[in-house]
Amino acid sequence: MAKKSSTVGLNKNRRVDWNMIENLSLVGFVNNSGLHGKVIAQHCGGMSVGQVYNRCKKLGIKITDYRNGLTDSAKVVIKRFSVSTMKPQILKEITGQLPKGL
Repeated sequence: MAKKSSTVGLNKNRRVDWNMIENLSLVGFVNNSGLHGKVIAQHCGGMSVGQVYNRCKKLGIKITDYRNGLTDSAKVVIKRFSVSTMKPQILKEITGQLPKGL
């Protein structure tokens, strides 16, 4: 039987269990994706948006850190795709993905 959204990621004492897969996947999504809380909630085992933001607050993580370029994975993306460091190979890949006629 599936858990209710109010009990996803909680132990029997209704405390957040950081070893549960739902909570671990939340941390991975937040640190590496830059997705909105609603999207993260949909893909973390049925959590509500409030549960996502509450757990992030407990961990001291801000979802906007990725979008603001403050996480390690965001810094890698910025470094790889900045104008000054873009390699010709990557440039060819990107231009190959553009629609014809642009």
